[in-house]
Amino acid sequence: MMVASLVFAALAVVAPANEYFPLHEGDEYQYEEVIGKRKYALVKKIGAPAESDPNLVPMVTDNGSGEPESTFYRATESAVNLYMLVSRQKKMKGQLQVDDLGNPVMEKKEITYPVFKVTGREVEWAYSGQTALLSDFASLEMTGKAKFLGKKPVLGSPRDVIQVTMEMTVGAADGPAIRETNVSYYAKGVGLYQMDSTQIFGKRKQERHTRLLAYIPKVGTANQ
Repeated sequence: MMVASLVFAALAVVAPANEYFPLHEGDEYQYEEVIGKRKYALVKKIGAPAESDPNLVPMVTDNGSGEPESTFYRATESAVNLYMLVSRQKKMKGQLQVDDLGNPVMEKKEITYPVFKVTGREVEWAYSGQTALLSDFASLEMTGKAKFLGKKPVLGSPRDVIQVTMEMTVGAADGPAIRETNVSYYAKGVGLYQMDSTQIFGKRKQERHTRLLAYIPKVGTANQ
């Protein structure tokens, strides 16, 4: 079980957050992901903004399972926020609720929290609230710290890079906790190009390494 987690860094020289997390419709990212001794191909595509909110943009992840997953983000010059609309069947005294026709009674909740804030220095931030886990809500305690690394080679070109270390504890208020630490790197004008994470659930420990192989801007766009 993985919690969608995207992290950014504060800049020594201020630059818009959306330059380090570009959300250009039609762009494609091709990654290699290594979990243990296994390698996987991972493709992320930027979808069309939501009709109700042109600043709410989906990132669609295809891991080859045949069931792509969409994660929504709202990016501005000062911050990037993760957005979720989570629904679950209501419970009362531990019993799932149904209506008079036997249909599940559902409850919905909007969850949003910042995953990146821009300042002119190294920065730390925190969030305490809820996130989505599978088809339910779960508690989330999150801290992040970020720093500007200067120019690094990314896909053959020198680009400004930010590094984030983020620590998350999911579900501790609901039962056994999932603890995850991510170290991620984002390049200006590209986005995420490297992430190394460690997740611990009980006695189980899993490491995951993600590397960007190709960034393919949509043909005919200014960012091509």
